[in-house]
Amino acid sequence: MKRYFGLALITSVIGMSMSLNSCYYDNAEDLYPADTTAVLDTNIVYTYNGHTKAIIDGNCATAGCHIAGTGRQPFTTYAEVSAAIQNFNLKGRIEGTSGAIMPPSGSLPQSQLTILTSWINNNYPEN
Repeated sequence: MKRYFGLALITSVIGMSMSLNSCYYDNAEDLYPADTTAVLDTNIVYTYNGHTKAIIDGNCATAGCHIAGTGRQPFTTYAEVSAAIQNFNLKGRIEGTSGAIMPPSGSLPQSQLTILTSWINNNYPEN
């Protein structure tokens, strides 16, 4: 009887260890969830009307900031924004390299910052 009990115990331990090892598996989706940040295409030529106007309107050309009547350079038209790039180091301000970080509420999300700097680096096309 002891012999059968010992054999049964060994068999169950081996079977249990095999079942625990055989049921474990990894899949890439669980281990490496999809990155939810925007992937920017480096081949895109960003334009004011197509890409950057919405970012500027949402972060800069707002009440109390860069609109007419505030005493600050308005950013409501392409001409006004391009003047800020040429005359007021807009790129340095949005990158935080000129001392005055814009917007004052904090840095832009990286995806928006990448679009704006790429647009400026490509001579800020309007259309």
